[in-house]
Amino acid sequence: MQKYITLDNNNYVQSVSDTAQEGSMAVEVNGYQAQLLGFITNKIFWDKNANALKFPADYPATDEKKIEMKYKGSLDDIKEHNAELSNQLNDLQNRFKESENSNATLKQQLEAAQTDAQTKDQQINDLNTRIGQLMVSMAGKSTAQGGNK
Repeated sequence: MQKYITLDNNNYVQSVSDTAQEGSMAVEVNGYQAQLLGFITNKIFWDKNANALKFPADYPATDEKKIEMKYKGSLDDIKEHNAELSNQLNDLQNRFKESENSNATLKQQLEAAQTDAQTKDQQINDLNTRIGQLMVSMAGKSTAQGGNK
């Protein structure tokens, strides 16, 4: 189908007509492109080198493309959300590993402190036993030398 377009100074379509107008040029377009020409006129570019209209990529050329673009945006959002969730999961896994390592370190420190406490308890018991033995020994010497009569 043939349409007549007028361009602005930047080679964007300024107006569209079914008949030739002053300063317009004839272009061949399909049905959907003709609809777009009427709908988004100022976003369609005339490429002088290719001698053709350049329609924006975000305006699909077919109904199937429209549907694809609609769901592609949703799919891209889902992919982005999945990537964010994956990053969050990796972060949580790393934190969990750090927590496990920290817990292992704390467990080792606690076990070392318990061992140290047991050693000190044993030393205290040994010292108490020695003190008791010394007291008995001193009491025996004191009685042998005539004390406490």
